[in-house]
Amino acid sequence: MEVLVLGWAWGKSFVCRPRKTMARWKNYIRDRGMSPWYDVVDWAGGYPFEVAAPEKLTSFFLQRGFTLEHSEIRGGGNCNDFVFCRK
Repeated sequence: MEVLVLGWAWGKSFVCRPRKTMARWKNYIRDRGMSPWYDVVDWAGGYPFEVAAPEKLTSFFLQRGFTLEHSEIRGGGNCNDFVFCRK
């Protein structure tokens, strides 16, 4: 499934503008915050995926010297917002 989505999302760019597309692919993680491959996996349906409980996520960052500045927890277990800052 991911290969099909890769072809759909990036195929034309790789064929028509390979150098520009490779440069974009290499800088993608810096610009978007995730690797282009995992973005393709996410577009394909995000399988497999794992949801972290808000308490576990908060604990993870607090143990690493962050403070929780804001959080918005929505029902359904995903699409929650968190803002952490370093102490």
